Amino acid sequence: MVKQFGLLIVAVLLFALIAPVAFIYGLFVHNLKRYFFIIAIGIDQLGGSILYMQPDWTISSWTWIRASQGSKYHKYFMNIIDFFFGENHCAKAYIKEMQIHQNMVRR
Repeated sequence: MVKQFGLLIVAVLLFALIAPVAFIYGLFVHNLKRYFFIIAIGIDQLGGSILYMQPDWTISSWTWIRASQGSKYHKYFMNIIDFFFGENHCAKAYIKEMQIHQNMVRR
């Protein structure tokens, strides 16, 4: 437990040092629309890791999984997400995640 906490601290410190420089570099080098989309996905996956302990899964896709398993709490949360991001956003996110994970397995 102490070792994992130490690794978390190191990761956060490295992120705090490297992220601002990398972000500024990215603004000049990458297509901005795609760059911000990728950053948003990364933040969403961080949320999936924090909320559900599911690395590489977005909040929306994992919420859909839990809602489809019958969780009333997650169905409510899914409705809120779908309201802000569009009809069936969580289901579409799940389908997209499955396509990505299947493509990773095929490689």
